[in-house]
Amino acid sequence: MATTIADEMKDYFANLTATNAICVDFGATFLFGTNLSIGAELNSSVCLTVVPSGGRPPDNRDKYHSSVMIHFKTQTRQKALSVMQSIINELHMNNKCVTPGKVFAVQSTPILMGVRDGGQEVIAVANFDIKHVKF
Repeated sequence: MATTIADEMKDYFANLTATNAICVDFGATFLFGTNLSIGAELNSSVCLTVVPSGGRPPDNRDKYHSSVMIHFKTQTRQKALSVMQSIINELHMNNKCVTPGKVFAVQSTPILMGVRDGGQEVIAVANFDIKHVKF
């Protein structure tokens, strides 16, 4: 079975070292099924979710586009914004995260989606395009 963009991004986050800026802001490394998931958000107060989406149509320059949304759920706005800004800074123009292609942040700062679950959890979101050369 082919590896999807979301799987590659999940593997990228799961393999980050504790000294990586994202993990430093998060305060831990990522572990799939514990604080990292694909598609469906974990029933945890702190987690990162990679959500694949359809992307834009192919263009006439021999490229196609995938899109990924990354959700980060935590208990404070400051932590949500700090971790998501680190993710945007690290992934934008990153050609090591997803192959082939390059990841481009769609926005320069995270979007706060508001508070969930009785005011105890904050969701921040960033969107990314992945551009691929057609084979």
